[in-house]
Amino acid sequence: MLPALRPFLFGLVLMPLVKRVAKPVLREVVKASVGIALDVKNAAADARAELQVIAAEASAEHPPAKAVRWTP
Repeated sequence: MLPALRPFLFGLVLMPLVKRVAKPVLREVVKASVGIALDVKNAAADARAELQVIAAEASAEHPPAKAVRWTP
């Protein structure tokens, strides 16, 4: 038998089985990663909103600074 024929036939026979098993697994991996990405996005949006509230409270506690006129 030719040296390259045996691995080729092995792959040809096993490819449908691997495809049948790997496709659902990969689908679940993609679903999970998309879910994680959405969770991270929502957490970042919540953190941003919280920081905006903190910044607004901090700026409300301090009076606005006087404008300084610069003359050369």
